[in-house]
Amino acid sequence: MKSYQVFLCIAIIAVLAPGGNGYKEKYTIDHVYYTMSLYQDNTEGMYDKHHVDMSPDNSFVHTFLSEQAQGAEKVEPGFIFPFYGHLVHNFYVTTHGFISFAPRIHNLMYKTQYVAPLRVKLDPSRHNESTLNYKLHGPFDNILTVQWTNVSVAEPFEHPMGGKFTFQVTLHADGTIVFVYVFVPDLLTTDALYDNEPVAGLSDAFLIGDSELHVYHTLNVDNPDIKTGTVIVFNAKPTCIRQTSCDACMNLRSTSEFSCSYCPAVHRCSDGADRLREHWDHNRCSEPAMNVTSLDQCAAVPETDHTEWRNSMLESPTPEAEGDSSSSSGGNTVSIVSAVLSIILVLVLLGICSGYLYVYGKRNPGGWAEKISARLEAPYKQFGILDESNNQGNENNNNVEMGAKQFQNNNTETGMTGISF
Repeated sequence: MKSYQVFLCIAIIAVLAPGGNGYKEKYTIDHVYYTMSLYQDNTEGMYDKHHVDMSPDNSFVHTFLSEQAQGAEKVEPGFIFPFYGHLVHNFYVTTHGFISFAPRIHNLMYKTQYVAPLRVKLDPSRHNESTLNYKLHGPFDNILTVQWTNVSVAEPFEHPMGGKFTFQVTLHADGTIVFVYVFVPDLLTTDALYDNEPVAGLSDAFLIGDSELHVYHTLNVDNPDIKTGTVIVFNAKPTCIRQTSCDACMNLRSTSEFSCSYCPAVHRCSDGADRLREHWDHNRCSEPAMNVTSLDQCAAVPETDHTEWRNSMLESPTPEAEGDSSSSSGGNTVSIVSAVLSIILVLVLLGICSGYLYVYGKRNPGGWAEKISARLEAPYKQFGILDESNNQGNENNNNVEMGAKQFQNNNTETGMTGISF
């Protein structure tokens, strides 16, 4: 047998053998923040265990998102969810197959700070049977499931073979995240992806300044592993930010991959890579002389000094460092009051000037003041507020409904590049 034939046989055996790079019914990846376990073909009964019945009789339809081509809506699940160690009270559900844990809506929501079962350019508004469903499991279970049901890709990016996706994500109060793929078409165009990135996984970042976003961790799922019947479970691991004492911080440092340190100046445990990174650096907690890195040093740190940082998110104002004077806070308050009063005075002056020009123009026709007063009236006449004739015999005004579902869809895109799932 020729050498290249022997090599080919060995390669095929390596791929098909257990533990190779080919198809696997289950595999687990132990990451720093989460342990990811993937199951296929209902291995160990995981699909039966984690699939949630999201039929109309067993769940609620989010009407607004179900009718949007591109949208996000804030959701308050009613329980606190730990995301990368930070305790989150609310988040955004999007039409594009992911949940955003960004503190506000912005153009880079798809890049990081997400839990994404299928982060692609979906369009629920295209079909009446496309919906976003949610279900809160009982008053004491503290479990929320969100499902994208029969949702197709936006028409300009759809593969010629088409197909509708049904998948769900379940969030548990202990931080566990579960993806369940009820139905996934075989092909998806590369144009439907975000920057040709993997479509599923987790990510978080911290903000430096007002706009500099730094991604400190991402855990991706390989696209070919996303198939009908696949279940992916993310089990949250202990993080530095969730440790509530110096002793606990040092114990995690010695038993995990985290380089945790305790900073007495802010009474917080961190490895320097979380959403409060800027506050950590501002208080010089990264300097060896300013933090605690061994258990014997904790004796000098009073346990009562701990501050609850785990629920600190970017939208909250950064607390003052210990020892800062309160005078800066008082100065800010005075500045805000002065600015508000100035704005009110300017608006009053503008109103007086506009009224004077209007009255003067009416009493002195033909002059420049009349022309200005006519311009002031024009916007109101345009919308029929001052013109009473517009309100007579016009009860049935034409209404335009934004984001309404389309009842007919003619897909004419052909020859698009596809990737396999």
